[in-house]
Amino acid sequence: MESSRCLISSVESAMAAQTNPSSNLLHGLRNSTSFFDEINTLQPTVAAQPLPKPVSSWSPQSYEQIMSKRGAAQTVPKSDIQDALKKKSRLGAFVAEQILLNPDFTDDLGQICQKYADEITTSESPMRQSERERINNNWYFMLSILAPHLDENRFWHVDVVEHFALHFLTFLVKCTPPLPGRKTIKSRTLVGWLSLFIHAIVKYCRDPSTGRAVGMSLLTQGKLYQDLKNQAAKLTHDFKLDRHYDRRMYYGRYEVYLMICAALKAEIGRGPILQNIIMILLPFCIRI
Repeated sequence: MESSRCLISSVESAMAAQTNPSSNLLHGLRNSTSFFDEINTLQPTVAAQPLPKPVSSWSPQSYEQIMSKRGAAQTVPKSDIQDALKKKSRLGAFVAEQILLNPDFTDDLGQICQKYADEITTSESPMRQSERERINNNWYFMLSILAPHLDENRFWHVDVVEHFALHFLTFLVKCTPPLPGRKTIKSRTLVGWLSLFIHAIVKYCRDPSTGRAVGMSLLTQGKLYQDLKNQAAKLTHDFKLDRHYDRRMYYGRYEVYLMICAALKAEIGRGPILQNIIMILLPFCIRI
């Protein structure tokens, strides 16, 4: 719930500021000169070299400097060199130089790129990821029912979000069954859905004519955020959602002792054992 409060407070701050920050993207390319002299008329031979590490102070070298570094007995196809030299920038010059020095450069580079493409990780917890995916799936599911002829590519367009956003929380409350043994869902569950939905609007809502993200403007400059917040309160009252916390379990010194003994007997690594003991002791010592 801490993340929910942070997101809601950030939206409220944006509403108070009523600002639309803009950013400038600065970029440029530096042309290389001597490196490209007479390069298209030569067919070099090269020896394999390890893939170089990026160096921030790298600058294009002359053909003679490159040829003095290379080994012997291997050939790079001239067409590959010419293709690499078409873009006369620092990037193009660097790639062309490495192709001259190392015939396996492109293969090694492709393997490294594929390695990091296959190992994408996130700092977000798996549970939070699952909750965000579920909210997005529920948004698509609601629109497929209430607007069956609407193209899926328009589901996050600003006009669609503006029209159907105030239907979404009602749809969730009305169609989500409570857990076994409960009459309704928890009111804090609805607040969590509101936070996740606001995050999705900010992240995905686009103006179809410009492609720009307009979710924050839609929430803060209009009445959508306040309307969603008021609607959550009204749904809690009208559907009599449960506002009480579940009964908590308390434990004392003896229970802590039993849990520590069980952790020490567990067949897991020493690191996880110590982490589990600290997790047990921390709330007990600070009396959470």
